[in-house]
Amino acid sequence: MKKIVLILFIFSLSFSKEQGVLSSFCLSGANAQMGESIRNCAKMYFDDYNSKNKNKIKFNTFDDGFNSDIFRENILSNLGKNTFVFMPFDTANLRSIAPKIINKNIIVFSPVYTPNFLNFSVFKGVIKTFPSFDYEIENAMKFFVDKKNLSKISIIYQSGEHGEEAYNSLAKALINRNLSIFSSSSYKRNSNIIEPILENIDLNSELVVFALLDRISLEIAKKINKKNENIKFLFLSSVNPIYFKELKNAYVSSFSPVLKEDDELLKLYKNLLFKNNLDEKNCSYNAFLNAFLVSKIFESLNFKDSPKNLLINRANLIINRYKFYEKQKIIKFNGGKIEILYEN
Repeated sequence: MKKIVLILFIFSLSFSKEQGVLSSFCLSGANAQMGESIRNCAKMYFDDYNSKNKNKIKFNTFDDGFNSDIFRENILSNLGKNTFVFMPFDTANLRSIAPKIINKNIIVFSPVYTPNFLNFSVFKGVIKTFPSFDYEIENAMKFFVDKKNLSKISIIYQSGEHGEEAYNSLAKALINRNLSIFSSSSYKRNSNIIEPILENIDLNSELVVFALLDRISLEIAKKINKKNENIKFLFLSSVNPIYFKELKNAYVSSFSPVLKEDDELLKLYKNLLFKNNLDEKNCSYNAFLNAFLVSKIFESLNFKDSPKNLLINRANLIINRYKFYEKQKIIKFNGGKIEILYEN
């Protein structure tokens, strides 16, 4: 009998196991580049992982055109055997699906900023790698206001919960310093209208904060840059430096690891970019890092289907082990060079 059990055990080891990761991105429309950069780099990592390992990660992706209704349909209709929902980067999308899957054995892996509402228990299945806007903006103001003595701080944000939370967090940080928001403007999702936004931003601003880097926000920054080259721009939540080649006085609040040339993951990232003929502009290093974290979570569970609480606990352990997003940095881009000005 023992021999039979041993044979069955050895036989079972010869079979590969598979876990699924489900995603819905904006892969068409005005903001397609954002979704493609996330999809491309996560897929690039998972494809490479699958080529080197017996156990596999199936990456199932759908296009939602930045439409929340389509996003929700894509996710809720395709849960199947997927273990993770990976990287929904829109706050409204997170809010729409998390309560629907609270009793399902699946978790949302969201390596974006942490909105305050995720503190409620209904969202306990959302695994976070980034801190809140409150934390991020408070630290950014320590550099720009407390250290650099700037006082005329404006903000441009996408209308909706994500942008409004950034606005409120900035207002709070400035009130604590006896200041107020100097000027502000918002724009609708998938908007192509720039001029009304520019009219609401005071060109005497010393710093303009952008809560989201997308095509429209970059165009706005370029137009402001032409009218006043002295205005500084701060983009929140770790964006790709490749976007800032044509923009003067661009700063980023980043939680991503510093890109050291001797880092093994960075070497793999650059090798895979070359192998897959991908432009760095169309790839998100954060997506690559978080795909790596997902693979390590699966490995720690031997690719077995696991109870939700175990998945959540193991995910948090892996995130804490690698500490990719432990420290916040203020980075300046100047002539293609990266300069770290502040680190908390």
